[in-house]
Amino acid sequence: MQRRAVLRWTVGLTGVGLTGCLGSVSDGGESYGDFFADVDNYDGEIDRTNTDRPVVRVGTKANGGYFGFDPPAIVVTPETTVVWEWTGKGGRHNVVARSEAFSSKFATETGFTYERSISATGVYPYYCKPHRSVGMKGGVRVETA
Repeated sequence: MQRRAVLRWTVGLTGVGLTGCLGSVSDGGESYGDFFADVDNYDGEIDRTNTDRPVVRVGTKANGGYFGFDPPAIVVTPETTVVWEWTGKGGRHNVVARSEAFSSKFATETGFTYERSISATGVYPYYCKPHRSVGMKGGVRVETA
């Protein structure tokens, strides 16, 4: 039986400083800066603005093993629920916002999912904690249509 983790997170426009430790761009910022510099499967953002529940696969072939998100970066509209779905490859993975505003639990099993809905426009970089140093990073850009 598949385990399903369903969590909701709404990012407000509250002026909270969310500067991450991987550069000067904060969650909700305008650019990723050099966040994807060490990610070998990043080739720009994929438009998912016409998708209600875009899926990002966790544990895809990248960065010397199954250490990738696919697609690594997507563009969505406010209130879109992003679904991360584990492939079961590459060992134990999780999804952690660079700002640490959200974090999934660790999982290894195929089909495990984690969901977030983001309401505020901006850039939201994230990573897999155990594989961050090898480039397992992703991002969500939220923009109005």
